[in-house]
Amino acid sequence: MKKKKESLEAAKRLVWDEENIEETGKDRGTRMKITEADTPYLYPGDYSVSGEEESEPEEGSPQEKKDSPRAKEPAIDLNLLIQKMNVQKEKQESGQALVPTADEEELKKQKRQAFLAKRSQHYNEGKQWKKMQDKEKDHALKKQKDRDETPTKHND
Repeated sequence: MKKKKESLEAAKRLVWDEENIEETGKDRGTRMKITEADTPYLYPGDYSVSGEEESEPEEGSPQEKKDSPRAKEPAIDLNLLIQKMNVQKEKQESGQALVPTADEEELKKQKRQAFLAKRSQHYNEGKQWKKMQDKEKDHALKKQKDRDETPTKHND
């Protein structure tokens, strides 16, 4: 009984015929190796606010850093950011509301309602189209039925 189990297990094992694999590879020709770009990953410390390069070396060569997607992004303009913050501060100090007013809220609600209506109309178009097709089929069947029911005149 044990010998049968061992022989079944031996038959189930996968055996590679290296010579046959090489011969098949030669018959099929060469294969093109597919190379894919590395997934972009931002390493910690690989960015700076001022746009200047970090002084301490990071992983990867300098050429890799130059070619990275992060290197192509424009640096944050701190002066522009400071100006915008000062404008907001002046608005706050002068008593202007930083939160939207009632009119702005109403306009926002109207825009939202218009969007929801357009969205529901968009998703409803498929149902309307199907109903229209069904009506056309019903109309065609009704015409066919009317033609079949009308008596034809025979000249005897």
